[in-house]
Amino acid sequence: MWDFVIQRYPVRTERNAHILAGVSMGGFAAYNLGIRHRNAFGIVIGIHPPLNLRWADVDSNPRAKFDPRRWGWRTGFDNEHEVLANYGGAFKVRMGHVVKPVFGGGDEALLNIAANNPLELVLSTKLHNGELSMFVGYGGRDEFNIDAQVDSFLYYAKFRGLGVAVAFEPDGRHDLATARKFFPAVVRWLAPQVAPYAPGRCDALCAPGR
Repeated sequence: MWDFVIQRYPVRTERNAHILAGVSMGGFAAYNLGIRHRNAFGIVIGIHPPLNLRWADVDSNPRAKFDPRRWGWRTGFDNEHEVLANYGGAFKVRMGHVVKPVFGGGDEALLNIAANNPLELVLSTKLHNGELSMFVGYGGRDEFNIDAQVDSFLYYAKFRGLGVAVAFEPDGRHDLATARKFFPAVVRWLAPQVAPYAPGRCDALCAPGR
């Protein structure tokens, strides 16, 4: 699809003119695709994004808050009834609702998650600082414990010298209300980066034949 559009339509080809953004699993996808295809995309934005699906502490507890001194790796995704998020008892999201439809079950799920996990993609694709402009917004009371996932991603990014812009709401949850709070920060961060590609600016794109 990307090659088809670029080859047939007058779309700017500069990678920093193209943004991948998403909320929750959409944020996961934005980071996954952005890290993999940074030849085409220069900016990624994730709100409530699960950036390290394999986070668990040394006691194999994926619900533990992030502590770099107790960093472990999740090695199993085969319990379909495991509760991933509990919205006050009124609604529960289970492993079978989210993980199995996307990644499969058992060993297949582990292999697929490891191959697509944003934190592990940073390592496997040898992401260097300046190759991808990254923004993340998340809350400290996320029902999916995504704050621990993001914290582990940010810790590893800092270790590798990667810059990541961050918006954090200590009492924020995995909901639309919290996501909306991040919008002004996203705009402030994004505006100067995309300003050079705003409509009305004429450069090589305006050349005859384009």
